[in-house]
Amino acid sequence: MMRRFGVVVKLRRGLKCGYLAQRVNFSRSYGTGGVGEEGEMMEEYWKRDYHVFDMNEENPFKNQHVLSAKQFTPESIQYIFRISNTILSEMASPSDRTLEVCRGKLLGNIFLQNSTLTSSSFYSGMVRLGGSVRPFNSLSFTDLKSDSIHDPVSMIQNYSDLVALRHPKTGAAVQAASKSKIPIINAGDGQGEHPTQALLDLYTVYCERQQSWSNIQGLTWTLVGHFQGSRAIHSLARVLSMIPGSRVNLISPEWSKMPREIVKEMRDKGLEVKESEGGLEEVVAETDVIYQARVKEERKDGEGEGEKEEREKYMVDVKVMERGKKRNDVDASVTGR
Repeated sequence: MMRRFGVVVKLRRGLKCGYLAQRVNFSRSYGTGGVGEEGEMMEEYWKRDYHVFDMNEENPFKNQHVLSAKQFTPESIQYIFRISNTILSEMASPSDRTLEVCRGKLLGNIFLQNSTLTSSSFYSGMVRLGGSVRPFNSLSFTDLKSDSIHDPVSMIQNYSDLVALRHPKTGAAVQAASKSKIPIINAGDGQGEHPTQALLDLYTVYCERQQSWSNIQGLTWTLVGHFQGSRAIHSLARVLSMIPGSRVNLISPEWSKMPREIVKEMRDKGLEVKESEGGLEEVVAETDVIYQARVKEERKDGEGEGEKEEREKYMVDVKVMERGKKRNDVDASVTGR
């Protein structure tokens, strides 16, 4: 379990804000040749810290907002993974845990909905790459007369180079991006999406599969839990539709199924998708990856008889793991064996 936790911690340092800040924002401000004295200095930092990068490789995220997993392609995902591999390698030494490619750059971390883990991941990612972070929450904008998301973004873009936005309203990131002059990263919008979390989840599996793109193709994924309002799993489902040969089981109660438009997108892209209200026992033996979505304490229609049993049906436990495929590298603390 510690090894898996380590992968997640490292990715939260390098993948989310780290990759996007150093590639999107650096390219936006300076290109690859640098402008003036500051540009030349940044170029030297870039060459020193990322000398193994192919500077001629096209950056699919240059000058782009990151708002939805629908923006991704197999090629752009692989590009991010290659960069992430290099970042983790460069940061492997205890004496070299902070790089310099974002020196002089400022991330506006706008979290209008509480999320300690996600806000910390963006914060640490930017700092690890040598940049700075200015955190904002709902109390930061009490003087603004309007509730529009455009107002705080319009203000912050004047002294930030990049914004990570968490908002309780679905579609807020798209609204903010429509008026923003700097890149916006959707860090979760209401019941909509959480695209960087989907990348992180997929990259974790990619690392467990020897960092090989071919090794994550043709897998059977089982997504289980309450899907209604789960923005991270909405984005993950869309990302899985870009992995060739993926088969996806969607296990959830009737009242909390995956949104119909997302299921249609997956099937339209050739994925084999099965939906069931049954428990994990039906599919666990054929599953390569189980993704546990949040299981809510209460149904939307109120407390009912046998609700505890219903919740337990959609949760991963030791008994479920014992019925799953056996892998020699899975820690005994996970399976109980």
